[in-house]
Amino acid sequence: GPGTATWLGGTGTILLGGFLWLRKFLSRDATDRAMDNADIGTVRRLNELLDSERQARKEAEARADQFAKERNELAAAVGRMEG
Repeated sequence: GPGTATWLGGTGTILLGGFLWLRKFLSRDATDRAMDNADIGTVRRLNELLDSERQARKEAEARADQFAKERNELAAAVGRMEG
């Protein structure tokens, strides 16, 4: 009868609403996961840049130490020549 049609229509509406909510929820969850992955990628890239900067600084310090050593040796040699 007419009550059955109303009941089926109401059930269909509830099911459709639940499906749309679930789809939106899962989509938002996927978006959150994508953002988490992007954040992880960004942090990983920043760590790589930091490591490369540290390595470059170590190399620059080693060159500066070598330069200072050579300068000191040269100053000692000049001192021996003058003395």
